[in-house]
Amino acid sequence: MESLRAKVKKNRFKDTLLIVLVFVFIAAVLLVELRGVQFQNSQKKLALLSEDKIVTKAEAYQQLNQEVLLLYNSADFASVDAYAEFEVILADMKMGTLVVDLANQSIPEFKDFDIVIPLISNLSVLGDKLTEICDWVRNDGGNVYFPLTIEKEAYSSSIESKLGIMDAGYEYTVVDSIYVDPEFMLGGGTRFYVDDAYDSARTVRLNPQTTQAYAFVGDENGIPLIWEADYGNGKFVVNNFGLHDKTYRGFCAASLSLFGDVAAYPVINGSAFYLDDFPSQIPEG
Repeated sequence: MESLRAKVKKNRFKDTLLIVLVFVFIAAVLLVELRGVQFQNSQKKLALLSEDKIVTKAEAYQQLNQEVLLLYNSADFASVDAYAEFEVILADMKMGTLVVDLANQSIPEFKDFDIVIPLISNLSVLGDKLTEICDWVRNDGGNVYFPLTIEKEAYSSSIESKLGIMDAGYEYTVVDSIYVDPEFMLGGGTRFYVDDAYDSARTVRLNPQTTQAYAFVGDENGIPLIWEADYGNGKFVVNNFGLHDKTYRGFCAASLSLFGDVAAYPVINGSAFYLDDFPSQIPEG
């Protein structure tokens, strides 16, 4: 009886011993195979730029040639509000800019610049300079960009034909959506809906012989919101939508690109989605 129990106990560990022997054999084979293999770590050093040679974004922007003359009015809330956005737009587009406050500074010669941006809606503040701007565009091939919706008054009425406007009233249209021409910017050919829409666009009719419109209220048959108008040797670009916050910076940047034959800008074309507390439910959107 005792002999039988001993045999059973001995056979109980037989399978376990076999498994252990197999693992020992595998370990021995791996040790032989990897014998002589040594880890090598290559020491690499990064050549860091010394601090005295580092150029910040602000310093690089200050070194650019001043090709843009930006005119704004510190006494006008709308002008100041738009100026905060154009500081970012022009810096990101690497366009050297001279800023002049019409409330307390004189306007320099237009011939020293490629583009003039009157960041105002009431053009009467320019006075006789408005005539000089138009002469500079016609004779010297200057470029003028009006980012704000131009108010209807005596000064603006005097240059409407130069801006490619055939007919313009005092009425304003609600900009609840913006349709963009497919060739104007990425995402064109569709309609962008506007949050907190209000009557911000003047009702105008353009001269098809001198203008090219790129954005409209609602669809391609709506009130024009962005257009360019040839005048003499130069060009006017007008924004008529009256919306100025960071959401609409792309429209302004695309409008500025109309003054050149080619425009290039970086596109990341990527996205990321983070799952928090997975696998809990994810809210829609």
